[in-house]
Amino acid sequence: MNLLRSLFFIFFANSVVCLFAQEKFLGERYAYKLTYLSIPAVNIYLSAPEMLTVNGKKALHLLAIARTTSLFSAFYTLENRYHTYIDQETGLPVKFNKTIHQRTLEQQGEISYDQANRQAVYNGGRFTSQVKMSMPENTHNLFSMIYFLRRDKLEVGQKFSFNLDVESEPWTAETHVDAKEKVDAADSTYDAYKVSFQFIPTKEEFKRKHTDILTRRVATSKTRLYFWIGADPPFPFLKVEFEMSPFSAYTTMVKN
Repeated sequence: MNLLRSLFFIFFANSVVCLFAQEKFLGERYAYKLTYLSIPAVNIYLSAPEMLTVNGKKALHLLAIARTTSLFSAFYTLENRYHTYIDQETGLPVKFNKTIHQRTLEQQGEISYDQANRQAVYNGGRFTSQVKMSMPENTHNLFSMIYFLRRDKLEVGQKFSFNLDVESEPWTAETHVDAKEKVDAADSTYDAYKVSFQFIPTKEEFKRKHTDILTRRVATSKTRLYFWIGADPPFPFLKVEFEMSPFSAYTTMVKN
């Protein structure tokens, strides 16, 4: 009986933590500025506006909007929207869609994830017709992966490994909590954990075409990506560095 009670407690406690981890993001809204060569290039907005039932799952709606600044629009224009619906219980994506308006590309795409049967269905994007593919167990997309890292307080030295879907390409994303540092963001100074990412292809890597700039460039074997995540709840993203040749692009949280 004591064993049963202990098992019940462990299951119940883990369930509460998992549910809370998703619901604590509800209603969030953060604004960021991406700079390149010290030039403000892109305004980025991350929000979690609602909980919905998607494909029979209660899911948190994550919305990311990227829009070039008026100054940078003289060189390049984009206004892209990414919607990810995350299963409240598992933190895994149930559905994803994007609307892309770039100077060189107009595109819409949708992905439905059946985690139980390890199947994903792709519509639009780089595909001209509906495509169904098998996928690894517990597959994330980029947005569900980075939000997974916000579920609990991090510790220096922690490592996480994710199965990552990049528009039907299977990748492994290895993350490591490198250090605890001070970060200036939104006119304040925060304690933050620096997290590094390494992307490893599980099949032959090839140059992506006919897709948006985020999908095309973030997950490659040459990518050097770093996130600074707040050390205190609700563990917000404070800064991002994406190493590019010859200069890096920096994204920093600003006041809403």
